[in-house]
Amino acid sequence: MSEEHLPDSAVAASLEQLEQRYPQLANLQNLRSSKSQERAIRFKQAKTEAVNRPPEALSPEEQQVVGKWLQSHYDRLAQKLHKIDPNFPL
Repeated sequence: MSEEHLPDSAVAASLEQLEQRYPQLANLQNLRSSKSQERAIRFKQAKTEAVNRPPEALSPEEQQVVGKWLQSHYDRLAQKLHKIDPNFPL
């Protein structure tokens, strides 16, 4: 029987045997999930800091890049809305 067709109980038993034979596998899985959680927390903190940062804290170059991005984002949105409602100004 191929691995794809094993019942869930057999897969769980095989996994348990592997974890008993190689205890570091369980540690690696825990490490991977904790690193993923840490990365998510750091991303959320960075996002919060970026949102709460006053515009004066940005360098002129950063302000220019952000301005261009916002303008292009607005232009794409305006084009989509114009397709839905031809009265929407471009």
